[in-house]
Amino acid sequence: MLAGPQQIVFINRGRAEGVSPGDVFEVFRPAAGVVGTASEQMQVVLEIVHTRDHSASGLILNVGHPKLVPGMPVRLIRKMPS
Repeated sequence: MLAGPQQIVFINRGRAEGVSPGDVFEVFRPAAGVVGTASEQMQVVLEIVHTRDHSASGLILNVGHPKLVPGMPVRLIRKMPS
């Protein structure tokens, strides 16, 4: 999938994992399949707009590299205050 600003994407984390509307996540591609290395590439930044028990939908805010593949890792980069 090629991602663009204002598109909706889904992640496999939801309310049960502490995700709330307004949280901001980064979807990234690990370098050589190893998470936590310096050469990771940010694919997109998204803001959560709706949560379910174990999934959430997010609006793409920023695109670094537009290619998204199901199963790419995500990490929380900003938590909405409770």
